[in-house]
Formats: sequence, C-alpha cells, structure tokens
Amino acid sequence: MKKYIKIILPAIFASLGFAACSDHDTDGDHVNATDNSGKALICFSSEATPMTRLPLTDHGFDEPTQIKMLFKAEHNSSAQVPRWAIATATAAVKNASDGHAALVGEHSDVNYNAGEARYWDDAYGRNTKLTVYAFAIPNKTNAALPEWNVDGWTAVGALGTHWYTGGGNTQVAWSVSTAQNAATMQVEDLTYSNNISEGGQYGRHIQTYTSDWYTTLGHGQLQWNAQEVGSTTGKYDQGHLIFRHALAKLEINLKEGADFNNNSGDDFKWTDGSTTVAQNIQLNGLNTSGTFDASNGSWSGATQTNITQMYESNVTTGTQTTRTVVAYIVPGNNLYETTSNVITFCIDNGQYYVTGQQIANAIREYYSTDAEAKNTNCTFSFEDRGTRLIESQCT
Repeated sequence: MKKYIKIILPAIFASLGFAACSDHDTDGDHVNATDNSGKALICFSSEATPMTRLPLTDHGFDEPTQIKMLFKAEHNSSAQVPRWAIATATAAVKNASDGHAALVGEHSDVNYNAGEARYWDDAYGRNTKLTVYAFAIPNKTNAALPEWNVDGWTAVGALGTHWYTGGGNTQVAWSVSTAQNAATMQVEDLTYSNNISEGGQYGRHIQTYTSDWYTTLGHGQLQWNAQEVGSTTGKYDQGHLIFRHALAKLEINLKEGADFNNNSGDDFKWTDGSTTVAQNIQLNGLNTSGTFDASNGSWSGATQTNITQMYESNVTTGTQTTRTVVAYIVPGNNLYETTSNVITFCIDNGQYYVTGQQIANAIREYYSTDAEAKNTNCTFSFEDRGTRLIESQCT
C-alpha cells in the first residue's frame, strides 16, 4: 500500500494592480507649507498590468485596501540630498467600467487618506525625480502594515511639510505566524510595489498635453514634463503601482490511497500516534521572519521556526479524502542543504516525513536549473505505515 503527498511550490512573486487620483496641470511652483491650494498633487493612475499567483490577468483589489507609501524625492541636478515622506491611502474595489478599463482592464482607484496628501511642491517641485515604495495587505483596510524606519529624519522647513531629510531606510521587519489559519493568512499576505524607481518597470505614466491621460507607459522615476521646450507650462507624471507578493506560499496535498479503510470520508484522520487530533503536521526549520527591503524585493536576516499549524481545506470524493494544507513562509530556504525532516505528520497512527533534500531532488530531476523550479506539482510515495521515500515525481 502506498500513500501520497503532493507538494505544490508556486511562484513566490505575484502582483496586484491599482489606481490613482485625478490629472493635474500646473504653471508654476508653490512653496506655502500650510496652504495646499494650488499645489500639484502627487497622483497615482488607475491603470495596472498585474500578475496573480495563477493566471496572468489584469485586475485590482477585490475589496477596499489600505496602502502605505514611502516617497523619495531627488533633485534632478543631484545637488540636494533626497527628501522623504510617508503617506497612507485607500484603494477601492476593482473597477472595470470607467474610461481606463479599455486600456488596462480591471483596476482599483486610490485616494489619499484624510490629511495624508503629498505634493510635488513640498519635495523639489519641477526639479523632482520621484520614487515610490508601497505596502498593502490585499483586501484589508485594518490589517497592520510594516513600519518604515524614520530614525534620523529631519523635517524640511520651519513650518513642516511632511517631508524630511536623512534616513530613507527602505527595510522593514515582517513575520508570519507559527500557527496559521484563514484569519492569519488574510492579514499576513504582505505585498509590495517598487516599480516606481530608477529603472522601475512600467511605473511611470508620462504626461503630455497631447493626451487626456498619458502617451507613454515608461520606466524610471516620475518627473515634470514641459508642454514644449522652454515652456513654463507642463504636467507631472502619474504613478503606476503594481503590487507583488513578498512571501512564498507552500501547499501540501495529502491524498487518501485505495488501501485505506474507505468505508466513509471520515477515516483519513490526523493522529499523534494514538489519539485523533484536529491537525498533526509540522513544517520544520523554515523561515518565518526576516527583514524585507522594498527597494529590491529581497529578504535578509531570516529566522527559522517550526510551523505547527497550517490552513486546511478538505475535499471528499466518494469515500476518499484529500487534505490540502497551506502556509506562508519567508523566502530564502535552501532545501537542498536541509538534511532534517522538513514536513512531518501522522495519518491513521502512521508517522511520515519528507526531507528538504527529497523535495529539492524531485524538483531538480524535473527542471534543468533551480531558476526554473517554480509552479510545479511533486508527488511523493511512501511505504505503508513507514517513513521511507520510495518514489518521487514532478509533473
């Protein structure tokens, strides 16, 4: 008799698209820090070209979503130190009915939260090259978001403008629960945007007077564009934020084999060796916390902890049950160098495990390089009531 474990390792990165504020023309710079009338608002367009964890589609958030942004304003002459600002905004439910839908498909419109609006004039005005980093928990307005480090910041101007010099650390701390369920997964699914940056991909809608919205979806930082050479009239670019998932998602499918006692769908039970329990599964030595850098999407300083509970959903077909358990983990584990058991569980008083090397070898047998090892389903077969891996296959 054999029992099967299917390990699904999806792509680590994915993205969600979202939206913006109204277009704005300007014919001069404004420097009044307490009166925002007439200032040029930093706007984010409602177009997006996102990817999801599964198909490549264009869409926004399914529910209202809070975002937290970090602005970096650099003077285009490089003669001034960067200025930094933080703001929060709310993305609306995805929209497929407005004028932008024909260009980009479904998207979300984003508006600054009360008192959080940020203006080009308080950065370097027309001389600004603007970068924006952002975080969001999809479809949540009340989930805790990472805190930007503001140590060493100094307010710009005696009246204060919400812009600061110094600091500018793009790194944040983030962790996932060791006991995961539907509630924890909803509030820990960290996504980020770093496409509005030097060389950023499609983060810039270049504004001109020949179009109501934009003429080019470009790369790099946002800036001001003159109507024509030497003109004092022009438009500021709009930002285009695309969110990607920062975490890896591990999915395990345990399929009830034909040699179990299949009298009912209730006989494929979690156990601890003697007593039936709600769930008995553990992910050993995987990354659950670390430091994330929004500027390049990288993790460092990861801490390994055992995950003792995963989110579970079961499907019974006839009398055979498939248990599906999933968990978020912080990317960075080298499974091939992990010799200890990565996954352990008990089913019907049988103790089973899979090591990191077994998972890595199964994937490497299917793919020619590690870089291609994504979006694959691997099935592992075990001897009855034993722990020895006798077969592995990826499809």
